[in-house]
Amino acid sequence: MTPIWTGDVDGKCSKIKETGIIGSLRWWYEALVRGYGGYACDPSNSECKFDYDTYEKTKNIEDGLEKVCPVCRLFGCTGWSRRFRLEIKDAQKIPLCLSATSKSDYRHTKLDNLWWLKQIYKKSEKVFFDDNICIEIHTINKINENFDEEDIRNMVLFLFAVISKQGSIGAKIQNGFGVFDIVTVIDKNRLSRGLEKTKELAEIKQGGQVNFPSFNDFFSLTYSVSNDSIYIQPEKFFGTLNSLLKNRFVPSGFSIKYDLRKKIKNDSTPCKAICSNFEYLCKGENEKMVRKTISRFLFGSDKDKFSAKINFTHLYKDKENENYLLNVFGFVPNKVSFENKTLEFNIRSIKNILYIEFGNPYNEEYGVSCLSEVIK
Repeated sequence: MTPIWTGDVDGKCSKIKETGIIGSLRWWYEALVRGYGGYACDPSNSECKFDYDTYEKTKNIEDGLEKVCPVCRLFGCTGWSRRFRLEIKDAQKIPLCLSATSKSDYRHTKLDNLWWLKQIYKKSEKVFFDDNICIEIHTINKINENFDEEDIRNMVLFLFAVISKQGSIGAKIQNGFGVFDIVTVIDKNRLSRGLEKTKELAEIKQGGQVNFPSFNDFFSLTYSVSNDSIYIQPEKFFGTLNSLLKNRFVPSGFSIKYDLRKKIKNDSTPCKAICSNFEYLCKGENEKMVRKTISRFLFGSDKDKFSAKINFTHLYKDKENENYLLNVFGFVPNKVSFENKTLEFNIRSIKNILYIEFGNPYNEEYGVSCLSEVIK
């Protein structure tokens, strides 16, 4: 429903790469496992390794997997291959076209979204965007006697269903990409079994982790925007009002995100709403620096390669009517240490900040309990 991006070594989106989709799937599955109390290693610094010597002595697969986290049991690690593979048939490439603030708007808003868009997307003028992107799931082998190939297929299907309902897939999801819908009808019983097997897998190795995405910290706000309001009432939107009227562009998620970031960075009111200890932090430090820290944590830093905690999709068509939908989602912990500060968040307050522009969300979900909605 919005373009899918999977970059290559040159930063271009030359094709939809299996590795890019797999990496995104693993990131979401880590959050699932942590949400159910399980331990999920950091793949960039993982100690997970299949112990082949111990396995040879006992011929018990669980002895070899003793030090392998639940996620690596499905996605693979040193000495242990991924339990499934994907076959992706490329979609049609189309020119990339996003609305952004113009030069004249920049002098007023002090935010040149057009410049940022060019910096991020200058290496790829086209992206993949088609009504039918075919992804086939092939299981390779079972994990053990309790997780056979059918279980693996169900867990992967459940994972795709979760991402389809609650988030986005691929790279640059913080910039609005990767919203998709599953058009193949999936038996709800299979999704239910996938959910239960994911819980069972998470129980194999428990462990509390901080500063990593977990569905305990998840939120999702979906807004319905009528078609007419996009063109007739542009003042309801962040972003480029003049260009919106002139060119009849739908605002990009990128522009919406950066305009909200600007609000939080420059105004104490939204900071007080979303960060419950904002005033306490300001007693010991310059308020401007506190606002900057909150903004960096929530919206990330392209320069420092620090990922955003709040993501905005591009607006996309509602399947049931002519309205547009906007999804705001992410993982924001109640309490976190960042840049030598302890930040305490009330993420439910973000809808109050967005109310002026979008009104109330027609759907809002929080925490691990939202996963049960996927199988209904």
